[in-house]
Amino acid sequence: MKRIPESVLVIFKYQKELFFITRQNHLRVFPGYTSFPGGKVEKKDHSAAYKNIPAKLISTAQRELEEELSFDLENSIDQGVVKDVRLIGQATTPDFNPYRFIAYYLLVELNEKPEFSFDSFEIKEGFWSSIEKFKKRYKDGKAIVIPPIWKIFDYLNREAVVEESFDLERDEDQVPWLESIFGVKQFMPLSNTLPPAERTNAFLIGDTLVDPSPKDEVELGKLISSIPVSNVNKIFITHHHGDHHNLSTKLAREISSPIYLSEYTYKRIVEVGGLDHFKDINVQFLEEGDCITEWLGRKVMVHEIPGHDEGHLGLAPETLEWFIVGDLFQGVGTVVIGGKEGNMSKYFQSLKKVITLSPKAVYPSHGIVLGGTHILEKTLKHREHREAQIKQMHESGLNEQQMLERIYFDVPNKLHKYALANINSHLLKLKDENKL
Repeated sequence: MKRIPESVLVIFKYQKELFFITRQNHLRVFPGYTSFPGGKVEKKDHSAAYKNIPAKLISTAQRELEEELSFDLENSIDQGVVKDVRLIGQATTPDFNPYRFIAYYLLVELNEKPEFSFDSFEIKEGFWSSIEKFKKRYKDGKAIVIPPIWKIFDYLNREAVVEESFDLERDEDQVPWLESIFGVKQFMPLSNTLPPAERTNAFLIGDTLVDPSPKDEVELGKLISSIPVSNVNKIFITHHHGDHHNLSTKLAREISSPIYLSEYTYKRIVEVGGLDHFKDINVQFLEEGDCITEWLGRKVMVHEIPGHDEGHLGLAPETLEWFIVGDLFQGVGTVVIGGKEGNMSKYFQSLKKVITLSPKAVYPSHGIVLGGTHILEKTLKHREHREAQIKQMHESGLNEQQMLERIYFDVPNKLHKYALANINSHLLKLKDENKL
């Protein structure tokens, strides 16, 4: 079993205020999230222990705070700026996140408020706030948060000082779920998706449930138990691939909900499932500019983002605090562009469209929400690089199989057909643009 790396996060507390940072959108781990300063434990971290706190944690905090905030923890302890340091708990990133850590949380209580100098490469914003003001910021949709933050707030709101370590682990749910952005509940049932992904996100926004697609009826039962289905008045399907709508019609019949989707998606699902697939269900077609629900009093609009699938739809509030982009990128694995519904030219256009709209965060169908559009810019750049490789190899006389062996040499054999689909889609795009 792969060892999970460790990290340290430092909660500065001065009177009734805590110090928060918002991470830059280009960072690999939790980009755009508002949390606390800190970082990964390295092998070289081995200074003296402090009270009952392991030396490696104090050493990590010392190094990271110097790098990120120009703050000398050990010197501040000696000079009386720091009143106390306590290890208040730990939490392990769940396995549905590809970047996992065992995170240790240190509470640093201060006698005076220091002047921090931020590392702008890692920190987009740093600010002091009371817990109540931060909660308002979150409920206004202006922060992406990590789950342990709520238990940390509970701990800090206790009147009595708790000396022992506090349980910051996630509560066990039948289906794991997050509300990283207030009002966007992200449920992650197991689904019949392509590896390495194992789950497809189902989002509950207002009265609308997006892409409920549990792998079987047992998982459907768990999903129904996890979601307040009495609040669901609409089911929305982003596109026709089975891992986005499996058993959605069964759920729709059980809760008497209409299904909303693009006309293309409807036709493609009926091609496979037959005309009875949507029997006794009120089906409504959506297109660019339609409004499906509301989020915090703001209209949630439909956006057409074809490429991965011709009928692919995304959702975003009119104020663009977030954008559900479906399979426009993968938080886990790589997007496949192929088959009769895939179109690499349109995929490039859809990436550029969302990048231009510049939402504050993007939700994939597989993985967690990420701040900004950096991941889309990175995906586009990667695809452009791949296209240049394929063009060069084609001009050198290589066929698709030879390209596969050179480009995707480390991909398991069972995934070769998907890699070939991507290669063929790039070649079709190049031919359509008269570049071959």
